[in-house]
Amino acid sequence: MNEYGSTENVISAGSYQSHENFVNYMGVIGKMYDVPAGTVSPYSSYRTEKYGLPGPYIIAPGGHIISAYHHNFKDPETDGLTDETSCVTEYNGVEYLWGHMSGTSMASPAAAGIIALWLQADPTLTTADVRKVLKESADYDKFCEAEPARVGVGKINALRGLEYILSTSGIKTVGISSNNHTTKRLDSRGNIVIEKNGQLYNVMGVKVCKD
Repeated sequence: MNEYGSTENVISAGSYQSHENFVNYMGVIGKMYDVPAGTVSPYSSYRTEKYGLPGPYIIAPGGHIISAYHHNFKDPETDGLTDETSCVTEYNGVEYLWGHMSGTSMASPAAAGIIALWLQADPTLTTADVRKVLKESADYDKFCEAEPARVGVGKINALRGLEYILSTSGIKTVGISSNNHTTKRLDSRGNIVIEKNGQLYNVMGVKVCKD
């Protein structure tokens, strides 16, 4: 890892193998690395900076992740689908491809998406706060114990992190004025909802209930 990935205000993400293999659109099983699911990915970089900060700080699923391909992503030799393509869907006459990808380029957006969900619950979280949530809620299994220098505080756990935030700070008010009162809270099913001037919205901004 370079120095920019281990600075105080950066949360760097490494990768672990979330699956042992993948199945392509023809039903053929393939794999990039012959390692068990849960193992720290062989390609996941790490280092410790002179300030003592670990890198990466957290690891996230990055092995054999299904991701969107460009609709023109084809084998350059055959002009057909690649062996890594998992499925094809069609919409409005356009074929959309999905395939298996591996890398910290898959782990980083997974971690970023989870942290974004946490910020929906508490928009006031700072980088230091997020680091604390990660440290207090991460999984630290036998694979982490086997390679402590490569995993930071462990494997990110979305649900446990959210539960930690709710137990320590609750769902924060995101805006208050004399004419506009907006809060976030949990509904009866445990979903995060937004209440604005007596109207109820989901986190996508769609009204779900009136007064």
